[in-house]
Amino acid sequence: MVAVVGSVGAGKSSLLSACLGELYRRSGIAQQWFCPFCQATLAYTSQSAWIQQQSLRENIIFGTPYDPALYATVIEACQLDEDIRHLPDGDATAVGERGLTLSGGQKQRVALARAVYQWLSSCDRVLVLDNGNVAYFGTFKVSPQT
Repeated sequence: MVAVVGSVGAGKSSLLSACLGELYRRSGIAQQWFCPFCQATLAYTSQSAWIQQQSLRENIIFGTPYDPALYATVIEACQLDEDIRHLPDGDATAVGERGLTLSGGQKQRVALARAVYQWLSSCDRVLVLDNGNVAYFGTFKVSPQT
């Protein structure tokens, strides 16, 4: 898992859009290059979160089998545990059309949790960066539960 971070307007979204083939040039010359990440299986969490009119849990597991241990790990890792405690029906709370009952930050965390729940266990390697330093590099199965 790779996270791209930087200040507002630094070009993070443009870089990822270009890697995904979603950014089109308006002028100039673009050369084709090999991006090893683009040849792998990708999970991309956009800035505009896509939320269904279902429960919070259904928005995260997104039709895949429910795994309580993985789900709990994802909820904690994506910092949704506090949000869930404040919802009237916990993670069974219906979040409304396009997540109208959620704040912008909550929508982002739900979208991230969906990507992590769907793909983390199938990643060959996990890379965690903290302030530009490698905090962890290894496999998901032996990664620290922090």
